[in-house]
Parts: sequence; structure tokens; C-alpha cells
Amino acid sequence: DKRMAREVIALRSGETVSDESTNQNQLSNAISELYDGIGVRSLEVLDLNIQLQAEIDRRQLAEEAAQLAAQVFDNSSDAMTVTDAENNIIAINPAFTKLTGYRPEDVIGRNPNVLSSGRHDQDFYQDMWDSLNSTGHWDGELWNQHKNGNVFAESLSINTIYNADGSVDRRVAVFSDITEKKLTEERLTRQADELKELNARLSQEIAVKNRLFSIIAHDLRSPFTLLLGMTQTVIKKADRYSREKLIEKMEVINQASNNVFIVMENLLEWARSQLEGEKLDIKEIQVADIIVEALAVLQSVADEKGVKIQRDAIDHQVCADHHVLLTIVRNLLSNAIKFSKTGDTVEVTVQAKEGKVEIVVSDRGVGIPEHMIDSLFAVDQKTTTLGTAGEGGTGLRLPLCADLVKKMDGRMRVESEPEKGSRFIVLLPAKCSD
Repeated sequence: DKRMAREVIALRSGETVSDESTNQNQLSNAISELYDGIGVRSLEVLDLNIQLQAEIDRRQLAEEAAQLAAQVFDNSSDAMTVTDAENNIIAINPAFTKLTGYRPEDVIGRNPNVLSSGRHDQDFYQDMWDSLNSTGHWDGELWNQHKNGNVFAESLSINTIYNADGSVDRRVAVFSDITEKKLTEERLTRQADELKELNARLSQEIAVKNRLFSIIAHDLRSPFTLLLGMTQTVIKKADRYSREKLIEKMEVINQASNNVFIVMENLLEWARSQLEGEKLDIKEIQVADIIVEALAVLQSVADEKGVKIQRDAIDHQVCADHHVLLTIVRNLLSNAIKFSKTGDTVEVTVQAKEGKVEIVVSDRGVGIPEHMIDSLFAVDQKTTTLGTAGEGGTGLRLPLCADLVKKMDGRMRVESEPEKGSRFIVLLPAKCSD
């Protein structure tokens, strides 16, 4: 019995040992599985933490960028506007208000054309929109209007922000005031134009002076040389000349003297016309008196050449300077006689035309080649030619006449055809204004 008891106790003790070993194995496995699960979860949590930190960093950077953009927008010295897809203003910065005078409540929801100055036409804005629609960008200069009505110049740049589908989301315009710059450019351009004009005028005046020196040196010297030679000959041989021969010599001297007189008169008249502040004695005068006075000098010249002078008997009143108009008529008549042939007729006609008086001196002489007509009235270009009897000239007559006519608020033109003659037409006011 004792033996059986010991066997039973030993058996039961072995079962207990076996159960404890099994439980320990199960516990170890459970703990191992738990650790494995904890490791996986830890990795997942770590990954989530990394993603969360990245998102936090991204949002922080985005927030910083947004804050920076807002600071740039608010503190920029350039005016800025943001418009929506319908081109309505949704935001402006303080510089916009400073430049245009408009506050946010004045322009939010309105079209930017509220600033339009009216200086640009529809084509200008059409070109702007063509560029924006095709490239998303436009820059240039334009004039806009301040809230107070003042106009200012601006340098403008517009850029487009697009949605993911390519549609317009926003447009951002940045502009600055360049009024002073534009005004400076305009002033410099104006000054440059004035300098060019001054340079051209000085060049012309130099050419004119050179022309006049040439006239004085040559055209005055020649008749004076002739006069001196003829008078010396007459003095030495007067007692041997017949009366007819003496008269012939004196006629040559008279002709030369007359030529010198006309040249001197023209030079003096031209010099007088160039004086700054020189005023003409403009008043209503009779044209017939002027013609008679001019013929008193030129009739003998025409008779000597065998040229007839015909004038109408109708008189007209004209608003002009007596001495100046006499110079014009005398030069036109002298020119017509010079280019007429023996037996030709020079005509002087005067007629009223719609508040004006037209004085026409015409001849049937050699005429003027077409290529010379445009330069006839230019004092800096020598267009003189010899007359039908070999008469010389200064080339000053016609330019002087054109200049004097202009000074009396008139116009002068020429109609001519080679070998058929010329018509010089002077148009002056009939009455002087009060």
C-alpha cells in the first residue's frame, strides 16, 4: 500500500511538472508575438509621425510663404491689383491707394478700367488682351487717371495664374508711376527736335549768307567794273565821240547802273526782312500806284530790249506794305523782261478773288524747266540763268519775293512751261483786319 501511494504521488507530480512546462512555452510564444506586434505598430506609428511632421513642415512653409507674399503685397512700393477670371478687382495693396487715390472699398468688385484716362484707343487695349489671352502676360506703358482727375504714366506688367484645368484663376497686375520719366523723355525729345530745327535753320542761314557773299563778291563787282570801265572810256574819249555814240555809251552806263540799283535794293530789302522785330507798315494801298512806280524804273529797260508791258486799267486795293510790295512787283517785272524776247509782251493783271487780291505777272518767254520750279524760291540754292539777251542775275529776286509775300500773310506760286512762258501769281488780303 505504501508503495502504491508513492507511485501515485510520483505520477501526479509528473503531470504537474508537464503542465507547468507547457504553460511556460505558451506564455513565451505570446510574449514573442506581443513583441512582434508592438514592433510593427511602432514602425507604423513612426511612419505616421514622419508623414505628419512632413505635412506640418509643408504647411508651415506654405504659411510662411503666404505670410511672405502678404508682406510683399502689403509693403511693395509698386502698386498691385489681383483680379478674378471675370476681371473684377478682388484685392489691392496700399501702394495702389497711394498711387491712384482709390481705397479698397472704391474698387473691390470693379473693373480696372475705372482708372482709364481716355488717352488710348480701342486698338491699344485689344492688343493688350490679345497678348494676355495668348501668352498670359503683358507689359508696357500707358496713361491712367488718378481719383482726383490727374493723369499719370505707369509701367505695367500683368501675369495670369491658371487653375489645374488650364482656366484662368487670377491675374496679378504690378505697376509703378513713371510720369516724371515720361515727362523728362518728352522734354528731351522736344529739346532734340528744337536743336535739330535750330541746326537746320543755322545751316540754312549759313548757306544764305554764303550765297549773299557770292552775290556781293560777283554780281555787284561785275556791273561796277563795267560802270568804271565805261565811265573812264567816256571821260577819255568824250571829245572824239559823236553825239549818237556818246548816247549809246551812256545808255549802257544807265543800264548797268539800273542793274546795280536793283541788286542793291534787293540786298537791302532782304537784310531788312531778316532783322528780328522789324515791323512792316501794313495798310490798305492801291495796286495801280505800285505798278506805276515799278514801271518808272523798268520801262526804259523794256523799251531798250523791245519788250512791251501791258497792264489792265482796273485798280484794286490791297493790304500790304508799300515798299515791300513795290520790291515784289519790280522784281517780278524785271524777271519777266529778262526772259522775254524782242517783240514779246509782259502782262500785269490784278483781280479780286474771295476777299483776296491776285496780282499776276506773265510773260511769253523761255519758261522754266519743271525740275527747277521747286527750288525757285529757295534762297540757299542758286537757280539763276542768263536772260534772252545774256543778262545775268543774282538768283535772289524770286526767293526774296516769296519771303516778302509770306511776311504779308500772302501766298506766291508759279505756273510755267518751257518755250511758252511763265505766270507768277501773288495772292494778298484785300482788306486789313482791325
